Amino acid sequence: MSALRLSMIALLALGASSCTLLYLFNSDPEGLPCGDIDANARTGVCLDGYTCVFRANDAVCLKAGAKKAGDPCQDTDECDEELVCATAYAQCGADGADDVNCGLVGEVEEGLACRPACDLADPSACPTGERCFEVQGVEGINGFCQTGACAEDNDCRTTIGDEGLCSGETGQGNTGFCFEDCDPFSCDGGLCESCNGLDGAPDQGLSCFPLPDEVVSERLVCLGHGELPAFSACGGPNDDVCEFNTFCVSFSGQAYCAPYCRFPSGSPACPGGEACQQIAGGELGFCAP
Repeated sequence: MSALRLSMIALLALGASSCTLLYLFNSDPEGLPCGDIDANARTGVCLDGYTCVFRANDAVCLKAGAKKAGDPCQDTDECDEELVCATAYAQCGADGADDVNCGLVGEVEEGLACRPACDLADPSACPTGERCFEVQGVEGINGFCQTGACAEDNDCRTTIGDEGLCSGETGQGNTGFCFEDCDPFSCDGGLCESCNGLDGAPDQGLSCFPLPDEVVSERLVCLGHGELPAFSACGGPNDDVCEFNTFCVSFSGQAYCAPYCRFPSGSPACPGGEACQQIAGGELGFCAP
């Protein structure tokens, strides 16, 4: 029995006035505080048909499953069946306004909303112009459908000049994400001059990696780097654990964090005199131990 029902019974036992009881039994409890709140587990008790939703400063009871596709939400339990409360643009807003994708999508896409569920193994279920994004913590559902920021490289360049690249596009409308083109030869002292978001100032913590949907490529983009030193073992292509201006590459049967070099040699050269392996027929290369 819920805490709210118990409180009603307690009021009866205490001889509550008929007006008070009439209010409790006939008013809509939506918006009332949850009972038996466990902040760590993010659980609370509400009347049947309502769910406990944790907001920024409180936890309240809201109608379960009442919201339709596109309605703003705070929790998946608020949404109708086969809908997920999610957004692919959680990085946007006051703290993420420098992200290039935030300049291409509106506030509706940035905010949490009830969005159609999808299966990552079969993303074709999403309508044209949307893609299946991964979601975690929702039982039986691993993805949700939402529009991307770009359909081709030119869509990105309208926002960040002539150096934007679109990754993950499916050819079905705006299903990709925009990334800044990255020049590893302009990176020094922990900053890459080409990684400056929308405000024009180089960003800490970013360096050059192949596009997420490519393996070894001269099309490099700005992504957050890790801490593994050069030539350390790593997980394989697209692993982002390598230190500043190195990337994880598989070469001669091993995956390691490779520094960039200018092929066939020059500035920069490999730090320990290692061979410089050419990438895609250009002057970009990586150091092979």
